[in-house]
Order: sequence, then C-alpha cells, then structure tokens
Amino acid sequence: MSEPKRYAFKVNEENDFDLIEHSNGEWVRYEDYARLKAEVERSRDQYNGIIDTQLAEIERLNSELFTCSCANANMHKYKNENARLKQSLRLQIEQNALAQVGFKMYQDNVDSGGLHKDRKDAIARLEAENTRLKDEVERLTAFTTRTIIPNEKLKAEVKRLKDSKLKRRKRGRTIL
Repeated sequence: MSEPKRYAFKVNEENDFDLIEHSNGEWVRYEDYARLKAEVERSRDQYNGIIDTQLAEIERLNSELFTCSCANANMHKYKNENARLKQSLRLQIEQNALAQVGFKMYQDNVDSGGLHKDRKDAIARLEAENTRLKDEVERLTAFTTRTIIPNEKLKAEVKRLKDSKLKRRKRGRTIL
C-alpha cells in the first residue's frame, strides 16, 4: 500500500491556519483518501478471496480427513479379513499337500502290489475267524444238547416226585 502525503495545520503569524506537509499529520488530501480507500477495498476483496479459498480448502481437507478415517477403519477390517483368508489358504494348502502325500502312498502301495497282499491277508484273517466261530457254535450246540435236554428231564422227574409226595401226605403216609 502506498504511503499518502500527510498534512497538519499550522498557525501562521496572522493567526490563520496553513496546511503543511507533516509525516504524522492527521489530514490527507481527498485524492489520496480516494486512492487509499480503493486500495483498502482491493485489499479487502483480495483478503476475502483468500479467506474463501482457504475455507474451501479447509472444507475439502475435512472431507478428505473423514474419508481417510473411514478408509482407515475399513483398512483394519480388511487387514483382519486378509489375515483370516491367509490362514485359511495355508490350511487348504496343507490339506492339499497331505492329500497328495496320501494319494502318492496309496498309488505306491497299489503299484507295488501291497494293496492286493493286504486284501489277501485280511480275507485270510476273516476266514480263520469264521472257522473259529463255526467251531465255537458246534461246541456250544453240543454242550446245550448235553446239559439242557437232560436238565429238562430232571425237572420233569422232580415235579413228578413232588406230586407223588403231596399225594402220599394226603393219604397219611409220608416218605422222606
């Protein structure tokens, strides 16, 4: 801003007032005043423009800050989801590796004929168990035939004897 010429009144010898140029004077000419007023208006407009620009920038930054804070919250959620998916993928890879190892072992067993040998051994064990169980059934059948049938005959004889004992008592004879 340009510095205007300042004036002050000075009392002259005739007790009149003269307008003299003075650095701390309280008066300025109208032309200087109009020029200063126009400069103040331009400065105010520039200042208001700067303020408006700064307020718009602050608003934009606030919006960006809100977006960043939302993105930060989502980032934590996505980070946790990513860790969970990585763990799931690791487990899946381990399971696939185990399945491949198991298939390889099975294939090696089939190729070497071990699978047929295992089946033959299992069939032989089952046939031996079947034979043992048949022998056990025959033994138990013979045992029951020897014990249950005679046992039923003994029960019938005991009943007959009790009945005859009761009949004798009624007649008055007791046989011990």
